[in-house]
Amino acid sequence: MRYLLLIISILFVISPVMSKEYNFDENSYAEFRQDYAQVTIPKGTIIYSKLIDNINSETNSENDIITTILSNDWKFDGKLIAPEGSKITGKIVGVKNASYASGHAIVKVVFNEIIRPDNSVIPIDAKKISLTAGESKLAGTGRVVLQGAAQGARITTSPTRLATGMATGILTKGFVFVTKRGRELFIPSNTEFKIELKNDFTTLEYLSN
Repeated sequence: MRYLLLIISILFVISPVMSKEYNFDENSYAEFRQDYAQVTIPKGTIIYSKLIDNINSETNSENDIITTILSNDWKFDGKLIAPEGSKITGKIVGVKNASYASGHAIVKVVFNEIIRPDNSVIPIDAKKISLTAGESKLAGTGRVVLQGAAQGARITTSPTRLATGMATGILTKGFVFVTKRGRELFIPSNTEFKIELKNDFTTLEYLSN
């Protein structure tokens, strides 16, 4: 009987403690993480990631979403920022198709966020990337025409024939130039992108489970 009374007394004492609810304080945890795992990434930092879908100047248009993926963990100052498999997304901000006079196609892309496997999103401010199939023919117009004129001028030293030769050179070389169409742009999936940060940003270290 004595032991029974003792057990009842103990239960009477500890029951309020056992029945008390303990709630997880998300704000306190967030503050803890903010102080403990905060990382500042400086501008100029380079992130390498690989393209998931093709980019094609003939089918893509402005505001299309472009997605790349990290094939390796991205660490900074020994801390994991984004693990392998994280996505870096952006959008096309400009498309110029190839034409006869304005040269090769150009596609401009800006990346603006990192999506980690836990679905946390890190906004970034990266430099614009201009993709082109080659050097612009427009920049070489003068050189092509002048080269044609020079070649025509070497035909003769006679003033009359000199003028005729220069005109012939300009017409032939210049005509070849303007009737030759530039190349469209096609970048296949798995192409590696070099993404450079335009400004600093602060984020939390990725804590894997």
